[in-house]
Amino acid sequence: MNKEGETVGSQVMVIWFLFLLVIGAGGLALGIRIFFGGDYDFREAEASILNYRIQDCLAYHLIDFSKPEMFYATCGLSKEVLSESLNETRLAIKICEKNCEEGRILFQLGSDFVSCDLIGNKEYFGGCSKGFVSKGDEDFQIITKSNHQIRRENG
Repeated sequence: MNKEGETVGSQVMVIWFLFLLVIGAGGLALGIRIFFGGDYDFREAEASILNYRIQDCLAYHLIDFSKPEMFYATCGLSKEVLSESLNETRLAIKICEKNCEEGRILFQLGSDFVSCDLIGNKEYFGGCSKGFVSKGDEDFQIITKSNHQIRRENG
């Protein structure tokens, strides 16, 4: 008897069914995108941790910068990881007396510290961290840089 009402009701339910199907498919696609997303970017955090560790070392220890081995041993840093594997780790350290623009460079590992001052898209530049340490009448500026992109491994 009431066949017109049944047809309209079925058509309205198809619209809701398609709407829920689109929401479900979009949620599934978003979940897969988040799970299998891009690379992790810890470059700035890695540079900050290294900078903090060097600041802590300079604040509490006396270091003779003419002997780089003493710097590594006193600060508890691995020479093999930092200097011998420089192309793999892509870490850079620069320690200056007072200020790096005007002062004397006491220790430098790596290069391209100019990119630390660039403003803008840092996708291709490393993460940088700058810090200062005052110890008695000595002042040090420490610049650390990491351009080590960490990739996600599936499997």
